[in-house]
Amino acid sequence: MKQLFKGVTLTLTKTVNNILAVYNRSNESFANDWYKEANEYAWHLAVMNDVPHSVACGVLAALSPIKTWEQNKLIANVFLATGKCKHTKLFEGKAKAIVAIGDNPEQIADILHGRKITAFFLNILNPECSNVLTIDRHALSIALGYSVTDGQYRGITATQYAFMVSAYTLAAKKAKISPIMMQSTTWQAWRQEKGIIEAALENEYVPY
Repeated sequence: MKQLFKGVTLTLTKTVNNILAVYNRSNESFANDWYKEANEYAWHLAVMNDVPHSVACGVLAALSPIKTWEQNKLIANVFLATGKCKHTKLFEGKAKAIVAIGDNPEQIADILHGRKITAFFLNILNPECSNVLTIDRHALSIALGYSVTDGQYRGITATQYAFMVSAYTLAAKKAKISPIMMQSTTWQAWRQEKGIIEAALENEYVPY
């Protein structure tokens, strides 16, 4: 299987090897079930703000673009507590629509719409399922073997996204772990390698 990306032909074998290379460099601290922990945080948000768990997961996903995970958690908590937060109108609008819909995962997924944020929602909602995978900019970089910019990531097509999901799934099979664990483990390892630090902002609201 091959896939063209930015003028370069990718082979499934090379892409899988890139993913496995990062996995093999990762340490045991990244073998945690990241999405299970995110799911538990969503339960915390749900209880604290008296909303359904699926709504908390949806709001986290809706407000995730261009934010670190710590920022994402902070602004989701602020939004559920106050009904507003500092994010783009598009994503804040999605969060508002999700709260209005209530406990309806299918409709929440329709509101989110984007491949990455929809997958992120479904992975947080059900971390035991690997039918969908979150391929964000870092996951794409891992698969390609080099860092891509936000602009390069925004150009990813549905076919390219599906190719990356296939590569992560095959890499997981070779490593004898679940695809969702392969994605989350390599994601954490890559971010550490690149010096990407998770830090919550001190201010209550996250700036644009």
